[in-house]
Amino acid sequence: ILQGLIERLNRVGPSRPEEPSAQDAVAAEVPSSATRVASPTAPVPLSETRPASAPVIEPAAPLPPPAPLDPVVEALREALKLDRVDVYLQPVVALPQRRARFYECFSRVRGADGQVILPADYRPVAEREGLVGTIDNIQLFRCVQLVRRARRKNIDTGFFCNLSQSSLADEDFFPAFIEFLGENPDLSGALVFEFQQAEFEGLHRQRKAELARLSKQGYRFGLDRVTDLSLDAHTLAQRGIRFVKIEAARMLSNGRTPAQNRALKEKLIAAGIELVVEKIEREKDLLELLDAGVDFGQGYLFGQPRPARAA
Repeated sequence: ILQGLIERLNRVGPSRPEEPSAQDAVAAEVPSSATRVASPTAPVPLSETRPASAPVIEPAAPLPPPAPLDPVVEALREALKLDRVDVYLQPVVALPQRRARFYECFSRVRGADGQVILPADYRPVAEREGLVGTIDNIQLFRCVQLVRRARRKNIDTGFFCNLSQSSLADEDFFPAFIEFLGENPDLSGALVFEFQQAEFEGLHRQRKAELARLSKQGYRFGLDRVTDLSLDAHTLAQRGIRFVKIEAARMLSNGRTPAQNRALKEKLIAAGIELVVEKIEREKDLLELLDAGVDFGQGYLFGQPRPARAA
């Protein structure tokens, strides 16, 4: 499936139909009755082969040169074809010990010069060009490789892997992905698939049924980019959600108290859902979150994303 996705990148767009030559255009305009086969010794007079009424066809205008591709698009296509999509890992730590318990997987694209192209630079272009699904699918494949590698080294850790709307909507990839996970239930303890809150709530019935099947097989899901904190924890738990990620800035926004944050955390725990506070960057913020009883944290305070092997 991944090979098929890569091969699609060779087809930048529909090929331009070949323009007829001026000679072909003239021949098309000549009536069939005027078409003669001239013998070597008796040339046909020009007046017989081309009636006076035949229109004069001007030569076709030359085709304009194709518009140059966006440099970022070219870099993306080349990186995908040449396998220059890397996975970076950022630790998700248990608090207050700060011990890495999980890692979140991020995609990074390398240009021809080895320079890393960050998602903020390539993501909007990739969405416009229909390349997000390919990038996300490669990331999913790499996450499975990471699990295998960690287990060979007896490393007990889990990996958060994002499932974007593009991956969910890919009718070639997603059913096969579901089938693969069903055939490899040993991966269920190490992989946590993340969904954006808005996208998860908007899933259609078929995707909900497929994810419910995975949940019954032991796979866990996470909710990130949470903007609405009035969460129905019981319903989320029934749909397989076991982690909810909320940004530190939202937890510490004006008007929210440590008591409210603690109540939110306890509501989630009662439903079997762990709260992860992400984008923690200051010790001051961490102290406030610890007052609310937060058990898991993620952010530059604990480590920035690093290449998988280095992490």
